[in-house]
Amino acid sequence: MQFFRSTCGSVLSRGLPLDPATGGGYSELNARACQTHQRRSIQGPARYSSRGSADMKKRFLSILILISLSPFLFSLDYPGTAMGDDFLSLRVNPAAMAFGNAGGIALIHPFLIDEDEGERPDLFNEYSLQLAFTNLGYYFDRQDTDYTHNLLAAFPLLPNFYLGWRGDWQNADLDGMDSTLGVLARPSDYLSLAATGEKLFTGEASGTVGFGLRPLFLTGDNPSLLTVGLDIPWDRELRRPVLQASSEPIDALPGFAFNLAYNMEDKRLTAGLSYSLGTLRSGFLMDDRTRGAAYVHLGVRKYSSPAVPMTDPYVRFNPGPVIAEESTPGFFFFDPPAPSLFEVLEALKDLQEDPAVSGIVIENQNFQTSWAGYLELISALNRFREAGKKVVYYYENISLWNYILASSTGDAIYLNRLGRVDLTGLGGTRLYFGGLLNSFGIRVHNIRSHPYKNGANFVSEPGITPEEREMLEVFYRDILDEVIKLVRSGRGEILSGDLEELIAAGPYLISDEALEAGLVDGLIYQDELTDKLKEFHQHPVISNGDFREPFRRDWSDPFANQIALIYAVGNITSGKGVPGSSIGAESLGASIRAARENPFVKAILLRVDSGGGSSLASDVIAREVQLCREAKKPFIVSMGGAAASGGYYISAYADRIVASPLSITGSIGVFIAMPEFAGLLEKYDVGSAELGTSENASFGNPFRRLDAGEREKLSGLVSHTYGLFIDTVARGRDMEKEAVDAVAQGRVWTGRQALEHGLVDKLGGFQDAIDAAAEAAGIRGQYMLVDYSNRDIPLSLRMAESFKSPLEGLFLPELLLKEKGPLYMMPFNPAD
Repeated sequence: MQFFRSTCGSVLSRGLPLDPATGGGYSELNARACQTHQRRSIQGPARYSSRGSADMKKRFLSILILISLSPFLFSLDYPGTAMGDDFLSLRVNPAAMAFGNAGGIALIHPFLIDEDEGERPDLFNEYSLQLAFTNLGYYFDRQDTDYTHNLLAAFPLLPNFYLGWRGDWQNADLDGMDSTLGVLARPSDYLSLAATGEKLFTGEASGTVGFGLRPLFLTGDNPSLLTVGLDIPWDRELRRPVLQASSEPIDALPGFAFNLAYNMEDKRLTAGLSYSLGTLRSGFLMDDRTRGAAYVHLGVRKYSSPAVPMTDPYVRFNPGPVIAEESTPGFFFFDPPAPSLFEVLEALKDLQEDPAVSGIVIENQNFQTSWAGYLELISALNRFREAGKKVVYYYENISLWNYILASSTGDAIYLNRLGRVDLTGLGGTRLYFGGLLNSFGIRVHNIRSHPYKNGANFVSEPGITPEEREMLEVFYRDILDEVIKLVRSGRGEILSGDLEELIAAGPYLISDEALEAGLVDGLIYQDELTDKLKEFHQHPVISNGDFREPFRRDWSDPFANQIALIYAVGNITSGKGVPGSSIGAESLGASIRAARENPFVKAILLRVDSGGGSSLASDVIAREVQLCREAKKPFIVSMGGAAASGGYYISAYADRIVASPLSITGSIGVFIAMPEFAGLLEKYDVGSAELGTSENASFGNPFRRLDAGEREKLSGLVSHTYGLFIDTVARGRDMEKEAVDAVAQGRVWTGRQALEHGLVDKLGGFQDAIDAAAEAAGIRGQYMLVDYSNRDIPLSLRMAESFKSPLEGLFLPELLLKEKGPLYMMPFNPAD
């Protein structure tokens, strides 16, 4: 992705899994490059754009152009072996498919203008259909009743090095299949090398050696105005080469591109022209003998498209409502993941750099993300405004945190006439089931290191404890201070009174009261929004953003200077985890280990959003982090919504911890929740019998009462585990144990409070953490942010996540049932 920018340039990460076969990227890592600050990445995730979509009449006209080109413009020649990487290149070099630009559906039809050169192809009897993903493709060529089938497979063998295979056969004659191997190497954005071979290791071997060069390489939206290439065919001897040249779309002719080829062997000149609009591209190639082929391609990636003149385009920016820290894979193909926070930030970055975009409109998007996630959005939207662009909101109803977002970033906030603004103080209702369980004869023994460690209070206590109330009141007061600062930064001069008094008077259930208080700028219907935008621009036009991955126009990723990005999101358990939902010690440990042992990885960035979990699993992960420090591999932690308890434990050994001011962290403490059902059995006259070879054979049996000896053992385990926690933090943070204990004891802190107590090193967002990783690694040039998160998920875990009940964990956290031993869990999960 390209949201994050350091002094060296833009940083890229994994893109949206648009390819249904693989999700894009190379191997499991899905690498993306860091470009220089003058150069736009086109290999990041799906992005919004207003180009070609602002006016339906203009779009209709453009489609007519596409259709009018198709019947006349057809080709026989295709891009060079090393130059091409679009859908046409599959016919020349199968390795080009792995580059990612060829995905989609295409129709190609040959034509002949001069009948003296032969018989004209029939429209319905001679054509080609093609379907391609990133790693798998198929196309067939039909000529009358004969079909030539082509099956392709390709993958990145190394960064910037691609390998491909194509098998072709006639009709149903699979025994007569011929194979072609292809390689494509792009060591830089200036140079591309390729080779193909057919019927290798036989006396009929043949192929092509190709070179591509960009002598006029430019930075910016158009990486190069000109690409030249040379293809040298060979069989038993080298033949005369084919010279080629092609262009990227240029501002003078938006959407249009051309290419030329001269075959020195046949003394034949071929010319081509194409026009693109969004993901649709149409064009032709024709030689000087009036033969050619026309094509229409509906791609997975977005081509360059013309902007609509004489307008001020606004893009609807509606990626939500759920914005996940890390996308959670669904079990079913029709269960798409929510966009990740990183992807949404990158989309905003793309709009910020798009000169055709005057502003964005956010309509009825009550985003759902963490408190820290809102701060990331606020920072990104304010950078968007600093670029001279407008941010306008329209809501029918506004939730608390979305009002905080809108008020601190919006140039205008409009509300429906019957809408409401839920601006209230922070807080919520917590339920305690200890009394209810006791009435059934069920007791939960909450053996904890300190009274502030309240992770199991909701099942062990009949109500809130004094320590819990004290801790949460301090915590919420700090959050409120940040909220007040944010709202005042955007609407301080517009509000009709003191902000704290206005918050105390909320919620604003009547829209007129919200307007009178200065909380919104107008009461309108949604169809009146365009007229309101005329206050900022003369010709505003609202269009739907194109949330697709752009067609990649740069050639290479920097080979060295990788920064490994690893996500740690969810509860911490042993074994394998599910991305975006749970952290498996085995999965996360393997990711950290792979990054540590890779010599090209110069630093590791761990993005943590976890309230903790198993103490054993947390310690296994922390050991991998400790080994990174011993190996002198810089390790940076970026705290998201939460990095508390076990989430803090796995962060403690990091060289540097960057936290959001609203990150939930701390909660350094331990508890064991031991259920006891003896009273329930007695209540309903259910008998039980214990058998064993020793006195403690039934230790921890929930169907009898916990005796003093067992409680003493469990208390000792909690104390011992807490001591290990304190020791880990003290060694990781270079603090005295007494100093750690003074700010530990199960207390929860905001990121800002944690900085005051020495538990984190810096306040900031994802970008600040990436900058810290680059600085720690001593990287001053280009680098690559590579997603090293382990995505090898067992099918059973995918199914479990898909069918997980929303009520799971209401009475007992799943970790209490699945894990043996003490837990590092934060006491609560905040909700909007």
